[in-house]
Amino acid sequence: MKMRDVAKYAGVSVATVSRVLKGDDNVRQLTKEKVLKAVEELNYVPNTLARNLSNMQSKKILVVVPRVSNAVFSSIYHGIQNVVNEKGYQVILIETFNRRDSSVPELIRDRTVEGAILLSAMMSEEEFAEKFKGLPVVLATDNLRERIQSTPSVSIDNVLAAEKAVHYLANLGHRCIAFLGSRSDSIGARERLEGYKNGLHQHGLKVDESLIFEGEWSLESGYHLANQMLFQKKLPTAIFAASDNLAIGAISALSEQGVRIPEDISIVGFDNIAVSEYLTPALTTIEQPSVQIGEKAADMLLTILDHQLLEQMHVELNSKLIIRNSCRRMKYLERGDEPK
Repeated sequence: MKMRDVAKYAGVSVATVSRVLKGDDNVRQLTKEKVLKAVEELNYVPNTLARNLSNMQSKKILVVVPRVSNAVFSSIYHGIQNVVNEKGYQVILIETFNRRDSSVPELIRDRTVEGAILLSAMMSEEEFAEKFKGLPVVLATDNLRERIQSTPSVSIDNVLAAEKAVHYLANLGHRCIAFLGSRSDSIGARERLEGYKNGLHQHGLKVDESLIFEGEWSLESGYHLANQMLFQKKLPTAIFAASDNLAIGAISALSEQGVRIPEDISIVGFDNIAVSEYLTPALTTIEQPSVQIGEKAADMLLTILDHQLLEQMHVELNSKLIIRNSCRRMKYLERGDEPK
């Protein structure tokens, strides 16, 4: 229901309806009664945000996230809230569950929100341009960074981060390192696999495709992939899991089969979600600064809304290797000889 529908029903102009709803005392009483009667009979609910259309001051931003239950997305969202709440903005959160959400264009069309931050967006550049037409957007993700260079983004260097994990394992003497990752089309998934392969090559190790296992970004997938790995003729001495969820699922499966971590197999995760520190053994992992990603994305969006120029269009924050207790040094290094 639009204001023009009320105007047509009451037989007046849209401007007159607007004046009545604003409480303008200069509108004739008879006209005011006709408009208010039309509002009542049509069950019209005035959009108070429409009063700010000219200067786009809804003071609300849209955050699109696949799953709030995902620890990484939850941390990024927390970072966004840290910044926007302090500046007097509210957040409209849409959880897509990796599906398209038809309410996004409606929110944009009705000017309910001033801008948007996308935590994940698996879509083409054409679909992105159509869906978010005319709305300032910042990507707090790597999924679109490769395809939409014109949109500001915040991410980490996934290739370099994965290389750090493999370097650490290789420097501990591991020569047979498996990879658990995601088969999704996201840039992050592809880059972490690329970093795994790069790390092997940099240590003179061959990539063994039979040691690469791909599923979903989930605990369940890590559990099932680890069970698949146990059926291989040659078991690895170490695993690089491209997410902590995959690593935790894998640890559960391995423990059920009597495989000890790290005595039998070492494992490195990725993300440094809160629970990783409290596992037994505590998980060595790559930390991506999720809260800081959210804070930086929010800072960038508010800069754009303030009609200021960004210092950088694409910001890469640093990842960090967090060493805990899930990896061991190979015995041949302790003896001072070389592996056979």
